[in-house]
Amino acid sequence: MLGLFVLLGVTESLFGEDPAPKLEVKIAIPVHHHQRSLNTNGDHFHVLVKNISDQPLRLWSEHFSWGYENLTFEEITEDGKVRTIQKNPGEWSKNFPDWLELKPDDTYVLNVKFAAPGVWENPPQAKAGEKPTKIKLRAVYQISPDKESNRLGVWTGKVVSAVDTYAIW
Repeated sequence: MLGLFVLLGVTESLFGEDPAPKLEVKIAIPVHHHQRSLNTNGDHFHVLVKNISDQPLRLWSEHFSWGYENLTFEEITEDGKVRTIQKNPGEWSKNFPDWLELKPDDTYVLNVKFAAPGVWENPPQAKAGEKPTKIKLRAVYQISPDKESNRLGVWTGKVVSAVDTYAIW
């Protein structure tokens, strides 16, 4: 199962490096025929956010605005530039600061489908006539401090996975 977990995370606070990481983030795309493959026309994949501390941690639920945009991706181009892949703004008929709690060693599984209509801005695409297209990608999970995170004791900081290469179909 560990072979399915692609990327190790490094935690940083918003004000510099955290001395003791509390979360790690991984993209869970297994190697298949010597490459990590993703069909962006319909496949989904998971991003795993794991509590690696010895204390429970609260995170925002992704179902409301506080947690909806916490997961982004960075594509690193051949010339070293970083292109951000983020969610388009959401619309909320009901919205409140909803949190979940991860006990030590618990994992929050986020389902990602780049082909979901209207959800992702700048999702990676295979180049015409170049399938698969190889890209370098990492996941970023970040919660910025605000009044509600302080009031409800929600973890704040930034966790970045390692960069890996993916074959986009």
